[in-house]
Amino acid sequence: GKCRCTVPDSSESTMTKINPTPELQRDIIANNQQYNKRFNYANNYIKTSKYTLLTFLPFNLFEQFQRAANFYFICLFVLQTIGPISSLTPITTAVPLFVVLTVTALKDF
Repeated sequence: GKCRCTVPDSSESTMTKINPTPELQRDIIANNQQYNKRFNYANNYIKTSKYTLLTFLPFNLFEQFQRAANFYFICLFVLQTIGPISSLTPITTAVPLFVVLTVTALKDF
């Protein structure tokens, strides 16, 4: 069915991007996208996912390196890649850090 919604007072009316005059009335036909698209009403799309395939890796790593322990271990890894000041190979820090980051990313996925 067709629904005609009327705004009772012009002070409470809304303005649209296309028509800067106050909207006094709105015509909607339920489940008729063809008719309703003529008016450019806002859609009701709801996004409940935290990541997309493209944003998963950068956003997840950003969140994980905000944790003090992960940030500490990445700093250690960077320092261990400098040969003259390191007593260990970088792999001793890289493997545990990679495992922790991978397990946490899999939990977030």
